[in-house]
Amino acid sequence: MALFTIENLSFKYEGENDYTLHNLSFEIKEGETLAVIGKTGSGKSTLLRLLKKSVTPKGELLGKVIFSGNEISEIGFVFQNPYDQSVCETVYDEICFCPQNLGIDPNEIRRRAAEVCSFFGITCLVKKKLSELSGGEIQLVNLAAVSVLSPKAIILDEPYAQLDPISCDKLSTALKKLKNELGTSIIISSHSLYGFLQDIDRVLVLENGRCTEFNNTEKVFSNLFEKKNLLYLVSGSFLPLCGGKLIKTVKDARKYLSENKVSFSPLTSTETPGETALVAKNIYFKYNKKYDDALFGISLEIKKGTVLGLSGANGSGKTTLMKVLAGIKKPYAGRINSYLDSVYLPQDARLTFVKDSVYEDIKFMCEMSEIDESVIQMTLEKYPIFKDIDRLFSKHPYDLSGGELQLSALFKVLVSGKNIIFLDEPTKGLDPYSKIDFIKLINDIKKDNAVVISSHDTELLTEVCDKVGMLFCGELISLESVKDFVFKNSFFTTPLARASRGICDGLALLSQLGGIK
Repeated sequence: MALFTIENLSFKYEGENDYTLHNLSFEIKEGETLAVIGKTGSGKSTLLRLLKKSVTPKGELLGKVIFSGNEISEIGFVFQNPYDQSVCETVYDEICFCPQNLGIDPNEIRRRAAEVCSFFGITCLVKKKLSELSGGEIQLVNLAAVSVLSPKAIILDEPYAQLDPISCDKLSTALKKLKNELGTSIIISSHSLYGFLQDIDRVLVLENGRCTEFNNTEKVFSNLFEKKNLLYLVSGSFLPLCGGKLIKTVKDARKYLSENKVSFSPLTSTETPGETALVAKNIYFKYNKKYDDALFGISLEIKKGTVLGLSGANGSGKTTLMKVLAGIKKPYAGRINSYLDSVYLPQDARLTFVKDSVYEDIKFMCEMSEIDESVIQMTLEKYPIFKDIDRLFSKHPYDLSGGELQLSALFKVLVSGKNIIFLDEPTKGLDPYSKIDFIKLINDIKKDNAVVISSHDTELLTEVCDKVGMLFCGELISLESVKDFVFKNSFFTTPLARASRGICDGLALLSQLGGIK
């Protein structure tokens, strides 16, 4: 039975001339898991928001979205940024918020809250403030808050974008339980579906707002691979490793590697250290006298010509450390000597902008920093990742998709001309094409700059970094070469490294197999 029926759906945002979505028609069945994939700006988030009327954007809608149920209480929506969804101070109040607003009996609310907290394993969090939680914990709380109404469908927009590998596994496990034990339909949009492929029934591919593929998971990704459409990388790195066969788990990948000979080049580093850019010695930091230290005795040196990666669980101190090193936050003990100007791209790229359009904002920065406006055009022409970004210049930053916003903020960072570049989750929301261009960009700009990247994307860190630091509870517990980082770790490593361990040691990236095929 169809849960959603979409008939000839087209949509154009208010004030725009062109349609974002064009004549979409498909059904989503009860208990089905549907993945929506596509390039940055292809219309994925727009489509998801049109499935729930209360979050539908303003604009012109043609066609129909028919839901066989009560849209208010039976469709849950989890937004891309976990911090956008929270409205209450504590976890318990957040979980109770929706049923309270629907007038459900208080005793029934308490029963439901207790049950859903136990189901998701978050009973230890119920008395905490949301401000005390990591991104992964907040995302689980968001999922619990929409599940408390026992919805028929839950829609998730890029739910993995800001989660560490272990938090990703927890979220995937929670979604599997909702699907398999409660029969909940899951509609998910993501640029990375690795770890959740087993539970996806069908995949819808959007290209410029049009549906180009809609079929079962194996068929869609095999077609994408045959067409050399890099969206097949959304399924992970096993499909190209195995010549187009969709392998969904590390177990099956290990079986394939043990039965087939795979040739690959060694993992190399292009580190060419230059002058010292920044030195930090014995840094301590806390946000409030009432709180424990967020950073404990951290010391490190950053040099031009190198890329330093920061890894660790959600809440381990990566963002705090970047802000302290960039001069945004001041440590209460220790010393930082910075010999070059620095710029920081925050995890929430919206914080980068202060004007009503992307171009107006960048122009304002140039005026304030006495940067010649010709640098804008030079930056456009120099880096392939920005080849189409000028089409976004007239738009308000908050009207952009997650990937478009990330690219626009990155563009502004490079126009600034600073030489120590701090990037916090810079590939969040980027499609495989943009991610490849980003890697090329980092390899280019590192020659004349020092780059620090905080990311949960271990493949990215392995591809571009010379050294990677692992943070745990505010301490820098290791700072080692990218080879040691990727091959010593069991969880904070790449899927290929995990699959190849003990079989063909030394394999961590697709690029070692001769590049993207």
